[in-house]
Amino acid sequence: MIGMHARFHAVCPVAGLLLAALVITGCEWIAGIKGRHGPQDAGAIADAATDGRPADAAFDGSPDAPGDAPEADAPGPDAPGDALGNDTAVVDTGPEAPACTASTCPNGCCANNGSCIEDDFPRCGKGGVQCVWCDTERADQCDNGGACACGGNAACTGNDYCGGGTCGLCGSENCADGCCNSLVCVRQPTFPTCGINGGACQPCITQYTDGCQPNGTCGCGDGGPCPGTGDCIGGVCQ
Repeated sequence: MIGMHARFHAVCPVAGLLLAALVITGCEWIAGIKGRHGPQDAGAIADAATDGRPADAAFDGSPDAPGDAPEADAPGPDAPGDALGNDTAVVDTGPEAPACTASTCPNGCCANNGSCIEDDFPRCGKGGVQCVWCDTERADQCDNGGACACGGNAACTGNDYCGGGTCGLCGSENCADGCCNSLVCVRQPTFPTCGINGGACQPCITQYTDGCQPNGTCGCGDGGPCPGTGDCIGGVCQ
């Protein structure tokens, strides 16, 4: 009995050492496996269980299986107007118009917008200068040099009006479409002033008249002025 007890105490230390060695070796073996394969999350395990490949597998062009983790799809072409792409069309407006100068507009004048104007009375000018507007009361054309002119002569001045290509005082030749108020041509006079063919302008009495007749005189309706015994109302003498 004493001998067995002694043998038991001799064996126990050896068994303890063997058990400790097995535990340490097992832990090192498990740590090595984890180091080689890395941790797997629930998504990867679910993927492997669903379609047999891990979630981080390279994109192979096949459709995703149900439950598969999203794949990194291949990049597609930029949509029109895509902010990241260079898809905006460049509009070619063509060559710019040359600046209006004496060399680009030798036979005309330059308008305010930079365009070249030729033969466009009452705008006159030549040699690429700035266009000028003529007074149509005193000029009727542009001369060969681009200046305002009456007929073949210079534009009229003072109280002279241009009519029929000549300058003169207000009269039938120089104010054919109006009447003369002293030396001033009143073109296309309107009621209560009437007149035509360069005649003297007539002030109408509005009590007895309501308009101008075709011959330039004052009248009531289609007739002459009311005789003074009644007013002109609605084109009828009362």
